[in-house]
Amino acid sequence: MVPGLPTPPTDNLYKFQAISGLILVILAAVGLHLQVYAAQARADPMAEEIAVLQVDVAQAREELDRARASAVSPAQHSAFRARHWDLGRKLARAKAKSDALETMVERLVGSIILAIIASVAGLLHTWRGFVYWRDRVQLPQDKLLQRQIATLGTAGSAPPHERPAEPISG
Repeated sequence: MVPGLPTPPTDNLYKFQAISGLILVILAAVGLHLQVYAAQARADPMAEEIAVLQVDVAQAREELDRARASAVSPAQHSAFRARHWDLGRKLARAKAKSDALETMVERLVGSIILAIIASVAGLLHTWRGFVYWRDRVQLPQDKLLQRQIATLGTAGSAPPHERPAEPISG
């Protein structure tokens, strides 16, 4: 301690440390929940689009195979082929979206790891703040209060609320 400088109120600092740790845990959980919700909101339509396009491509392949096996006009054959190519392009776009989903999942895993680290750090921060507050502030105050009660009891005088009331003379 430096003479002349005020002593910080450690009681409040320890409580602040504990409460800020709790806030860190809560923010980590809420932030993770929001990221998962946003990722799922983006992923569901993409997954549905990919599934629909895969079915369309499978049907187009079957139609093209049937067209090759049977005698179809060249115009029908080229129409089937054009549909197949169009669906192939759509499927390629869907696969690109699928890759974007995989990247999003990887980022989400990183966010989960950060949230776990932040939660553990917050819990440790909270625990340390409450333990320091108990050990360095509350227990010494309790001991001081017990000593004061013991000295009052041994001094022979009853506490003010236990003394008999003196009659008022008037």
